[in-house]
Amino acid sequence: MFSATDEGQVYYPMFFTHDRPFEEFYCIAIQLLNKTWKEMKATAEDFTKVLSVVKEQVGRALEIQPATFEQFRNKLQHLTYAEITNIWQQERRHKEEFESQARPIVYDFTLDFCLISHVSASQCAHDSLNSVQMTF
Repeated sequence: MFSATDEGQVYYPMFFTHDRPFEEFYCIAIQLLNKTWKEMKATAEDFTKVLSVVKEQVGRALEIQPATFEQFRNKLQHLTYAEITNIWQQERRHKEEFESQARPIVYDFTLDFCLISHVSASQCAHDSLNSVQMTF
């Protein structure tokens, strides 16, 4: 089984080491869905959220490109709902830290004014010395 990525394709050897790989994968996924459902104490209204957690668990378990379904199962054992929640919180914190360090966006309204009022480029360049800038 291959998966498309930015660099090309990823090979998942576990799909070639089992007699019925898709049935095995399905069984593991359904068991994981049931386990995660219980961990989340989910109701029918939470189905979409549970599926998003299961998708994250499976995706992260596949990142190691397990050679066997046993390795895949072992990785999933460590990716509980609590662990996925912790990972998401860490990623959110890192993103917030990164965004708080980003440079402010400075917008120059002179160019917009020149384009809207059809002012010549040379006049616009001269006026840009006195332009209005806003920081967001």
